[in-house]
Order: sequence, then structure tokens, then C-alpha cells
Amino acid sequence: MSVVSEITRIKTNIDNAYIEANKKGATLPALQNSENLAETIASIPQRLGDWRPHEDWFDIDSILENDTENYTGKIICLLTDDEDVSTINRMNASKVVTSDGTVYEDVSVFSFEHIWNKKYDKECDLEYKTRYVIYYYNSNEIDFGSFCLFNTSCLYVIFKDVNIKNTRQTCFKDCMLLEYVKLIDSVFLINETTYQNCCSLVKIPSFLLTNGISSLNSTFSNSNEKVIDLSMNDEKVGNLKTLMNTFLDAKARRIVLFSTGNVTSFFSIFSGMLFLCYINALDFNSAIEVRNMFSKCSRLREIASVSNIKVSGINFGDCKNLSHDTLIRIRDACYDYSADTENTHNIIIGPENIAKLTEEELAEWLQKSWTVS
Repeated sequence: MSVVSEITRIKTNIDNAYIEANKKGATLPALQNSENLAETIASIPQRLGDWRPHEDWFDIDSILENDTENYTGKIICLLTDDEDVSTINRMNASKVVTSDGTVYEDVSVFSFEHIWNKKYDKECDLEYKTRYVIYYYNSNEIDFGSFCLFNTSCLYVIFKDVNIKNTRQTCFKDCMLLEYVKLIDSVFLINETTYQNCCSLVKIPSFLLTNGISSLNSTFSNSNEKVIDLSMNDEKVGNLKTLMNTFLDAKARRIVLFSTGNVTSFFSIFSGMLFLCYINALDFNSAIEVRNMFSKCSRLREIASVSNIKVSGINFGDCKNLSHDTLIRIRDACYDYSADTENTHNIIIGPENIAKLTEEELAEWLQKSWTVS
């Protein structure tokens, strides 16, 4: 092998490595060479399957595992130190213990004020310290009530040996710092507002979903995560109908969705996602509302799978960087209305994307009675 061909091979491998790193959500440097490659790979965001608590947090997993209190069910919630005085919801617990050593037993009120002794907070190299609250139950059958709300400064919650019966609770609504919810031998049914505005939650674990949930409106709006993974077992999301503003203005580069074939409203689902490059799959089988889906998604390149486009008005006009393969997938997904002589059907892909297609490729759209603009 000549020196020239060897150099070419190395350059090609480096280029391909950057392409793959970009697909996985890496932050790409302006100069892409071998010196920057390791740093680029390190910037690939951690997937939830590998999620683990920050090493400087209180280790609430170990605290719960080593807890010797003789109660049937337990919940532990990790918090930031944002408040000097916190309103703690009792959540029908028999006993509540805080990390500064305060014990509340036989609490009869719905909620109470707790003054934190901040010297017991744990140092953290982030912009806060951590603390925790443990809830103890004499039964594993728990009814939170309709208006239970976890503290908005919570980072991580573990349920152990509990069965939450009431599914009406807002629970984690507006917990903008919440990263993960863990269930240990527990059942926790949710509704459409349970995780609303939890913009730091990277993934809703599939075992938390039931067929009772109908929407994920605004759930990840303004999220700073680079990858949002909502891959779920289809049978768990059968009643999800509305994804309105779900990722509005989120900073994610990649979105991994469950099967969306039952979703009727995609209103502004990806609107304002300036950094979005990749979506794994979109099924428009039941779609009715598709306004503003891709507004300002100028970096979107790949939608790996597109199917069942029957509704008119989908607008990809702001997605000027769509790949040729993605455009063909969109075209092929459009329903054949050639037998419908009474109605008009249209889709917007914008002049930049039209220029990427041949006359023959565009003609196939027209043959199915779609107007492309």
C-alpha cells in the first residue's frame, strides 16, 4: 500500500468517524481532525440506559438500600438546596425524615413547612448542594390524592415496594430539574400532566406509562438535553393522541420516538428546535393537526423512517438541510390520492429541497395528486 493511499484511507476513516459522531449528537469542532476526534466522541451525550446519578450527589440508592426502618413501602427524593424553607407534601406517609435529621411522625396535615439545616447539605461541583427526603408507608397501597406535587427542586426519585393507586395526580409537573424516576418493585400510573414541563427528564421509562395517558404536551419544552429518547413498547402508548409543543424550543440534536401512528395532533411538536439533526421515525397515520411541526428546524437532516402521510399542510420549508434520502422517504410516505378527483392535497418542502430532486422524482408526487411547493 502506498503512502498516498494510506493517508487517504486514514482521512476517510476520520471523516466517517465525524459523520457517525454527529449522528449520535456530538458537538462538532470547527476544525475536524485526529487531534479533536477524541474530544468530539467524549461530547456524545449519555443515553438513559447508562444514566447514573451525579457522583457528587447524595447516594440515595445506597441510603435506601441500607435503610433499616421497618416499613412496607418507601420513597426517597433527592433535592437541590435552592430553598431555606421547603413546603413538604406528606403524601399520606406514616413518617417523613429529612437529610438534616428531622423526623416527622403521625403527620396529619396535607403539607408542612420544613426549615433546612443547611450544614447537612452535601457539597456538589454543580451550582447547588443536595439533600433528600424519605417517606415511609405502613402499606404498599398508596393513594397520593389528586393534588400531590413533588418539590420542584427534586433531581431524582426512587419508589420502593409501593403501588400508587391514584392516577389523577400532577405529581412531577413543573419539576424542571428532575432527571430520572426509578421504580423498585413498584407500580406508578401516570396521566398526561404527570411530567409536564419536566425539561431535564431525558426519557420517560416505558414501565411508567399506561394506556390511560393521552398526551405529552410541553413535556420536554426548553429541554437542554442533546438526546431525548422516548422509545417505548407500542402497547404502552396506545392511547397517546396529542404531542402538542412536546419539544418546543428544546436543544436536542436527536429525537427517538415511540410509534406515533395513533397520534392525532403534532401541533408545534418540534417547533423552535434550532439544533435538531435527526428523528428516528414519524408515522402520520392518524394525524389531523400538523401546523408548525418543523418551524425553525433549519438543521434537520434525517428522518430515518416516514410513513402514512395522509393529511395536507405538513411544512418542511424551514428544514433546508434535509437529505435526499429523507426527501424520498417523505415522498414515498404520501398517500396515493390519484383516484380522488374532488380534493386537493399539498405538502411544503421549500425551494432548497425541491432543488435536490430530479424532475422524475418530483413527478411521482404529482402522479399521486400531491402539490409540492
